Amino acid sequence: VPEFLSARIDTKFSDKKQSQSFKIALKIDKDDAIHTLMTFAGIPLITAKVTQDSVSISNKKDKCYIAESLTFFKEQFGIDFTYKNMEELLLGRPLNYNSTQKYYHINDPYNYIVATQKKLEDNGKLLIAYHLSTDLKQLKRVEITSFVDKTTISINYPEYHIDPLFSAPKIIDTEITTQKNKINLFMSFDKVELNTPKDMIIIIPESYARCK
Repeated sequence: VPEFLSARIDTKFSDKKQSQSFKIALKIDKDDAIHTLMTFAGIPLITAKVTQDSVSISNKKDKCYIAESLTFFKEQFGIDFTYKNMEELLLGRPLNYNSTQKYYHINDPYNYIVATQKKLEDNGKLLIAYHLSTDLKQLKRVEITSFVDKTTISINYPEYHIDPLFSAPKIIDTEITTQKNKINLFMSFDKVELNTPKDMIIIIPESYARCK
């Protein structure tokens, strides 16, 4: 895993209420912070930063901000994400993989799939299934099912940027289905750069109120 990764991302987002296309500048500082800048028609709209224990968002369009713990993701998407999970998803790494965990093979004539279950603090369970490439070197898809709140997440990795020392997703196609909503997020990565540290700054003006 690189110490630092940056990329430009063409993004399409849709749910039951809206559909939008925009660009994202992504910066990942390994084990420390993920920083994104969303622009529309070249105009900066939203800056976000995720750390090991917090989420900070500055919304220039609505002149408001969000400053929360990582439970923000549970409240928004129905699944508990740690900082490490966010890095794993963006870098095309198996979510929550643990070499001491018990995994089992799912019989499928067209895919190589291994899966495991994870117990949650609320006594619920997650089923996590990893779809691997035929040479077993890359992750093709991760499927997460939460039995308690009937939430499913499917993250697809159809293409990768291949570097002599590292591979990173070229496309991430995500679908999140909850009892109330269906979210689609398509991300096409460009200008991926490794191990070149860059500033990761988020500014929340004092005049901004909390986002509702």
